[in-house]
Amino acid sequence: MFELIESETGNILHPMKQTLTIPTGWDDVTIRQFQDYTRAMDLANTTREKIVATLTTMCNIDEAHVMHLPSPTTEKIMKTLTFLGELPKGDEPLVQTFNFGDVDFGFIPNWTRLTLGEYVDLETYTTNGNMVENLHKVLAIMYRPITNRALHQYEIASYEPSDEMANIMMDVTMDIAISAAVFFYTIAERFAIDMGHYLNQRRGDPPTTHSGLNGVGIE
Repeated sequence: MFELIESETGNILHPMKQTLTIPTGWDDVTIRQFQDYTRAMDLANTTREKIVATLTTMCNIDEAHVMHLPSPTTEKIMKTLTFLGELPKGDEPLVQTFNFGDVDFGFIPNWTRLTLGEYVDLETYTTNGNMVENLHKVLAIMYRPITNRALHQYEIASYEPSDEMANIMMDVTMDIAISAAVFFYTIAERFAIDMGHYLNQRRGDPPTTHSGLNGVGIE
């Protein structure tokens, strides 16, 4: 994150200078910002609209302000924000634990013990192209308050769907979300197949070889 002091704006009698805060990486962008960004970009058709969508959501300024930015300032900001268009490399280390709002959160420590409720909600939130829109809900499943620690191990709270917890995750930064999504992507296919076999056996259906969890990732 860095701050950029604009060239003078306003009028001749009342010139102004304003400081813009520019994200320089995913650790400067919240899930809320990224969701706003993707929604705005989905509606943008022209280059102008895409620039406006990017600057209003990433720099927290309105469209009128964007339209008065000097061209060199706009170019500098857009160059800094090029990371938004880069796909995760796939080697991002998983953020196992993090502190947010004075609460220590831990990633699901044992995926072989995932409950049916966790599985069903993960599948619901990550299929049909809804991963980004539901990213805060996905993180509220994957990361929960740590209830007990012992050396390098920890236990997390039992999963209960919670709008309050999902809303908290809206302000968690995207580096954490990306690390979790990359990890999830690497295990989703194998896990989904295993769980699909299990559920079908319980219902007496023939085995399946795929699930909606396949191909989960940041779009």
